[in-house]
Amino acid sequence: MEMALTIAVFFGLGWLIDSWVDSRPIFTIAFVIFAAIGQSVRMWLAYDAQMKVLEEERRRHVGRRLVGGEAADETQ
Repeated sequence: MEMALTIAVFFGLGWLIDSWVDSRPIFTIAFVIFAAIGQSVRMWLAYDAQMKVLEEERRRHVGRRLVGGEAADETQ
């Protein structure tokens, strides 16, 4: 939803600027492409950060299991 709304807002801004400057559809296309690229980069960075957190949690969990040496931990 956030991605669609952001692109819609940038579409509207581009359309308004194109109407004001009478340069259709240069700004509309540019703003939509800018918004789509920006949202894609933002999603990639958020995904990458979340994966790093999950990988670190996994490493800590595996490390605890190896240090404890108990087979009962594997059933949890």
